Amino acid sequence: MWLLTQGENEALSFSLALSLSLNILWKNLKKMSKPIERLPAYFPTSCSQCKAPTEKFFACFEEHAVMRDERDTASARQALHHCQPELLEYMTCMENYLKNKDKPRWKFW
Repeated sequence: MWLLTQGENEALSFSLALSLSLNILWKNLKKMSKPIERLPAYFPTSCSQCKAPTEKFFACFEEHAVMRDERDTASARQALHHCQPELLEYMTCMENYLKNKDKPRWKFW
């Protein structure tokens, strides 16, 4: 049985958190290699945990998706390409929220 000192325990916790963050970053980089061209099905919903990423993406999208006329669809598409980092952050947060929301609170053995 191993006993860890408080410093070793904190270092292990930091290492695990860093590993998890790098894993999420790697998944996001793989997603970024191909631009996202459609908004997710849950758009424009949000949750309290994703307030900051949602506001950043919505602000970017509203700024860049100004329609020139009634038939303009290109500006929304261009706004999606311009706001890729914000969209990816919003999608990652919402997908994590929805994934955790769908988990059962208890197990049956």
